[in-house]
Amino acid sequence: MAKSLEDPKNLLDPRDLIENCGNKRELAHRVLRAYLRVSPALVSRILTGAEASDADEVRIGAHTLRGSSATIGAKALADLCKRIESAPLATSREELMLFNEHFDLTVGEIQRYLEEPA
Repeated sequence: MAKSLEDPKNLLDPRDLIENCGNKRELAHRVLRAYLRVSPALVSRILTGAEASDADEVRIGAHTLRGSSATIGAKALADLCKRIESAPLATSREELMLFNEHFDLTVGEIQRYLEEPA
């Protein structure tokens, strides 16, 4: 992976989201809160699908999470999802652990961003 997981700047860049929301920060915040509600189920779908060797479950979960992540500005996570989507059963256990860790860090960065004063 080209970008470091430790650098928060690599986890979330919501500028495109804010622009797509007509520069309405509150609307962007609603989108991010919706992402936080929906995305854990997609991660679970990817991980349980991989554990069951169900390529369709992995591919669908990764595809959906990739689009959502790209929309909110979590481009590195979207890139990981794209890799998983393109080879759902070839993804190693270590790659899935890295993906899960990256997701958790991204969620933390989203939560920090939502707590920032306007």
